[in-house]
Amino acid sequence: MRPIVIIRTFVIIIALVGIGIASKFLYEQSESENTLPYFTEVPQFEFVTQDSVPFGLENMKGKLSVVDFMFTRCKGPCPIMSNLMGELYRHFENQPKVQFVSVSVDPEYDTLLAL
Repeated sequence: MRPIVIIRTFVIIIALVGIGIASKFLYEQSESENTLPYFTEVPQFEFVTQDSVPFGLENMKGKLSVVDFMFTRCKGPCPIMSNLMGELYRHFENQPKVQFVSVSVDPEYDTLLAL
């Protein structure tokens, strides 16, 4: 198999597993449950959004956050991953307890000045 086919297959499998877990979490909770399960503590952090607004741990509390780390100028598997994240977003966009966060890992290229 070609590497891109392997990567695409792996990303699709991960996305389907993610949809399954999120669906189970969102749709099988009883009405009396108002809190999300606690798995581990996330350390304090703060980033800046594309709109120059601070974004940190407080913005994620009480929600199921789907986070991806990406390169915006990647020509390989990144566009495939971004498309799959878009599909996941469209599946859950009307769920107020779900949010999607993409973090660039190319700070020299992805700057607020470049937007």
